[in-house]
Amino acid sequence: MAKLDLTIKDCTKEGDLDVSPDVQVSEPDVLLARQPIMNQHGVRVGHELLFRPAPIVGFPVAEKGFLWTASVIQRALGTVGLEEVLDGVDGYFNCTEAFLESDLTEVLPAERTVLELSAAIAPSGELGRRCDTLRTKGFRIALSDLHLRKQDWSGVLRHVDIVKLDWRALGSDERRRLVDEFQRAGKIVIAEKVETRLSLDEARAAGCDHFQGYYFMHPEPVRGRQLAMPTAVLIRLLQLAMRDCRIDEIEKELRASPALTVQLLRLANAAQQPRVQRENITSIKHAMSLVGLRQLTRWCCLLLYGGATPAAMAHDPLIQMVLSRARFAERLAFDADPADGQFLQHAYLTALLSLVHVPHGVPATDFVGRLPISASMRAAILHGEGRLGALLCIAQSVESAESTPAERLAEIGYLPDRRPDWHTLKSMFYRTSA
Repeated sequence: MAKLDLTIKDCTKEGDLDVSPDVQVSEPDVLLARQPIMNQHGVRVGHELLFRPAPIVGFPVAEKGFLWTASVIQRALGTVGLEEVLDGVDGYFNCTEAFLESDLTEVLPAERTVLELSAAIAPSGELGRRCDTLRTKGFRIALSDLHLRKQDWSGVLRHVDIVKLDWRALGSDERRRLVDEFQRAGKIVIAEKVETRLSLDEARAAGCDHFQGYYFMHPEPVRGRQLAMPTAVLIRLLQLAMRDCRIDEIEKELRASPALTVQLLRLANAAQQPRVQRENITSIKHAMSLVGLRQLTRWCCLLLYGGATPAAMAHDPLIQMVLSRARFAERLAFDADPADGQFLQHAYLTALLSLVHVPHGVPATDFVGRLPISASMRAAILHGEGRLGALLCIAQSVESAESTPAERLAEIGYLPDRRPDWHTLKSMFYRTSA
């Protein structure tokens, strides 16, 4: 039992993480963990999905929430299969603010997904608008760790559907007051960290809707075999998807990679509507018709950046940065030369791949040099050359709040009287990042 206990600890939330530096999770076996959420009748209504790798010896502790969320989603959808992981109930995914704002939320089936934010995140108008946008698509937003916020919650509450209360951290009077307050606001209230029968009885008496904690079950490891994803095939699939190639061309590429084909089939299964009779997926073409090219592009990106090796955990999560950079590059390319569709596609893909070496822990020259991409894209990423290199230079300047050389704007096609100033570029960047 000792090994199982250590594995469970590794899969708990970041605030509960307490393992010695020499503990290592066997990644091919324990892919993630799930903890049930129960209703008042003792019936499961959800699973919170968790993943925490063991600490890496010799590396400093860093914020890796975005990368962990990406890993949970990739493993749940692609490696294990969402239906098997969730077993017919909703999935709760812990999210950073950056992940919530990224395109990667789109790979999840909205009707089955609760995106969980910590109340420790500073509220903002942009965050509220993003939550509302996701809710219109069918996602639900949950807010947890409310004991960490002492200020007024009214500005946050109107953007969420579910509130989770840390039952251990609150006093008896405060529990009842908060449950009443949140239910009057129309929110579902979940008592989490319910560890004893007494705590459960108190939560029921206070009127909580759902319950979660060790009293019901410790996080349960979900086991499977994580298959290696061939990077070259992923890049070729990205290229085909970006060019809107015919499905039979993509099918031919997928047939060369059984591991990717399995992930595509699981992604297609998750893409089907949950409350209608599911079709049996009969072919790769059928799976592609359910997933679509845009979804395939996001999924390949998630595999490239989220399927990180242990060495990659030394780096800060970069998916949110590279997605913002790619959207900005595409928008800037369109603004400079709207008639050149190929330039737009190359701009997005070049920016998307500009940091792909980082999760793999190798220099850009070693990794990008081996990718099956065009010479112009490789020169842009490695040396900042050409029109694509100018786009990357401008994006990096805006990211680091540095001024952009006028000659680089001219290089991508802007005439002198149309060149955007610094404030316009900055505004364009933040609009595409929202």
